[in-house]
Amino acid sequence: GVLGGEVKAIPIGMGYAALGGGIVIGLSSATAIAQGAIAASGMGAVAKRPETFGQAIVLAVMAETFAIFGLLIAILIFVGTKIMGG
Repeated sequence: GVLGGEVKAIPIGMGYAALGGGIVIGLSSATAIAQGAIAASGMGAVAKRPETFGQAIVLAVMAETFAIFGLLIAILIFVGTKIMGG
């Protein structure tokens, strides 16, 4: 089990896949710094000119796509190596 008992041996390739998925998630979440700056700038622009709301949302969404792509790639790695989902 998780807290006691026998430890399940896994192949080295599966371990590398888990490490790679973790690195992908970690690096793609580093975009949060830029996302915060973009969102703050967008709010400032909307405060001055409300008609720029759509542009501010589009820019914030474009920055978020990198994190979503990183998550999707990690899920594909985990499912492909049977770490997740079976």
